[in-house]
Amino acid sequence: MFPGEYGEAKSVIQSGCTAFAPFGAMTFFALVLLAILALYLAWIRQSAPFLGKRYFMITVGGLIWWLAFVTLELWFLEPACKILAARLAYPGIAVVPPAWVLFVYCYALGRTDRLGAGRIALVFGGSVLISAAVLSNPWHELFYGPGTGPVSDEPGSPIRYEYGPLFLASATWLYLWLMAGVGMLVVGAFRTRELYRPHFLLLFVLTLVPIAGNVAHLLLGFSLGDFDPTPFLFACALLVYSWVISTEQLFDLGARARDVIFRQLRNPVVIVDSGGRLAGANPPARELFGLEGGVLPRALVELERKLRGGALRPEDSRTIAIAGRSWEVQSTAIDQPVAGMGGPLGRVLMLVDVTEMVQRQQMLQARLESLLERYNEAERAARQDSLTGLLNRSGLADAFDTALAESGARGLALAVIDLDRFKDVNDTHGHGAGDRVLVAFAEALKSGFRLEDLTFRIGGEEFVVLAPGLSPGRLAGRLDTVRDALALREVLPAEPGYRIGFSAGVVAIPREAATLEEALERADARLYEAKRAGRGRTHSHGAVA
Repeated sequence: MFPGEYGEAKSVIQSGCTAFAPFGAMTFFALVLLAILALYLAWIRQSAPFLGKRYFMITVGGLIWWLAFVTLELWFLEPACKILAARLAYPGIAVVPPAWVLFVYCYALGRTDRLGAGRIALVFGGSVLISAAVLSNPWHELFYGPGTGPVSDEPGSPIRYEYGPLFLASATWLYLWLMAGVGMLVVGAFRTRELYRPHFLLLFVLTLVPIAGNVAHLLLGFSLGDFDPTPFLFACALLVYSWVISTEQLFDLGARARDVIFRQLRNPVVIVDSGGRLAGANPPARELFGLEGGVLPRALVELERKLRGGALRPEDSRTIAIAGRSWEVQSTAIDQPVAGMGGPLGRVLMLVDVTEMVQRQQMLQARLESLLERYNEAERAARQDSLTGLLNRSGLADAFDTALAESGARGLALAVIDLDRFKDVNDTHGHGAGDRVLVAFAEALKSGFRLEDLTFRIGGEEFVVLAPGLSPGRLAGRLDTVRDALALREVLPAEPGYRIGFSAGVVAIPREAATLEEALERADARLYEAKRAGRGRTHSHGAVA
């Protein structure tokens, strides 16, 4: 047993380690760190499970143990008590590096923290041996040599330690662990996805800080208030990392999963604040819409402003054009944490590429319009005489009910017209000449009536006129005007003396006929009376005009 053992033990027994230095800044700083770490350890214990949680807690617990005895070393006046506190700190010192490396291994590399008993013994067996070596130092003085003692005779003076072979072996063992952790972080930083690279770099820097402090203390004499800065640097680094994981929710697997989805989603996603300013965007949004400068595309700005102002109705389109493509914007409000505290904090805008769907819709719309136009043409053809352009008999049936309903109390006048001796034109000059006669008569008929009057060719050389609001006599008068105009018009160049003549029968609706069939039948009867009376005249109200 070395002589130094007796002096140290005797001093500890005599003083009882009850003499304390004045409460200084370093002691206060150490106590604040201890309190923060203790509270943080309690919070971590109650938090949701995460990879490496047990080793993270062991790291924090070991650091609390280490820092507690460093605080006592700062506070004690007796050199022997200071040395005793330094030795008692080693169970914590010896635990922190391997526990931190196991946390890095599990959390950063995504490994399970369920190690077997054999591996646990291998990892922490060295910590037990180091603790045993330093606690038994008074019997062998191979950890701290006999030259260990205060730097001066002043009460509470810091201790200058003489490092023995066991200290060097222990330091080597602990540094091997720390270097293993640094190596894992370097490999992980190169192998991980870009999303997680900042986490690895942060762990890397925070692991190097206390290592650098310890190396500077051992080789260069760097200290904090004449004390080893390592535990303080390790505690501060751990608290910085704790703040980061709390604000970024790195321990929250749900938050990390949401972050993964946000970044890896193929659809562009944009986050805007309550003022419509860009607050975030995933890589597809930045790449497609050029958001690196923090400026939203104009079309997206206008749509978001309408959404924010409540001016966009549910039926309004949410499709915008950006970068030559069509995008449907799906909006989700980010509500205030507490209800009733104002409008939403912002919005998440997810853009879905609907270019192909819009193009298909446009093609279908064009085809629909084409089909509708063809249908209308077919309907017009079904209701219209192709030669003269007048409505045909089918058109007369559709128009009669409408005209009768719209005329109301004024009633209608209907005339059935037949060209005189039209068969002779076809027989003498051919059907081409007959067609020219029909076209010329149709033009004269349309020009002789009002816009609201309807003219029809219902077959062969037979025509009909519907005149809303006209009496039979006035309709007959208009037919006389048409007859007079035709008498002045030469239609067939091959027969200069030919003039178009016609006979007509007129009825009043609904006074003389209630239905189209009744009106046509009565008008036909008056038409044939006009023909029997010599043609070229109009018969209405039982009289021939």
